[in-house]
Amino acid sequence: MGWANYHRSNAASRVFAYLDSVLYWQLRRWARRRHPNQGRKWVKVRYWHTVGRRHWVFGVKQAGKVILKLIKFSDMSIRRHNKVRGHKSWYDGDWPYWAARRGKHPMVNTREATLLKRQHGRCPICRGLFDLHDSIERDHVRPMASGGLDVYDNLQVVHPTCHHRKTRWDKQGWCPVRPWRGETAGEALCESKGSGTVLKAGGSP
Repeated sequence: MGWANYHRSNAASRVFAYLDSVLYWQLRRWARRRHPNQGRKWVKVRYWHTVGRRHWVFGVKQAGKVILKLIKFSDMSIRRHNKVRGHKSWYDGDWPYWAARRGKHPMVNTREATLLKRQHGRCPICRGLFDLHDSIERDHVRPMASGGLDVYDNLQVVHPTCHHRKTRWDKQGWCPVRPWRGETAGEALCESKGSGTVLKAGGSP
């Protein structure tokens, strides 16, 4: 579905529906060739199933349950690309605007976009705004090895270098830094550590 994801920002609904139709007929011809001695009804029951309110879902069924199904092109929702405002410029210094756009870009996955919007385009470790060309990494505020969960409430996006700093903090203890919620407990916890290898949020070693 990489091709469909690439074109989801265009007016592609009709094209996706057409491709679903083409794929269906190709699969139907393949199934008939694979089982030349079986009837159409047998082939339909073997390969096409009902999932929820959707019929003719191509997949694998075992013990009365569909365990694998083929994704359709039309399953990819259309996500419009927001054009840059006419008076905006990359060199105007309005980094909050450009960082916020990072969360709206069609090539950013849903999780990263949600976290970027929640963090107002800022890295919670260095407090700097994300540049459009910056690499971003997802980080668990409380490491999963320490009992943290892989849920939005325990996720944040950070710069790669900040991710390394956060990893060093995790080795010394849990340092939750979530400034978009007004929390300062993480800074206090890190500052309370006596080890010289612990970094303060936004500071230097």
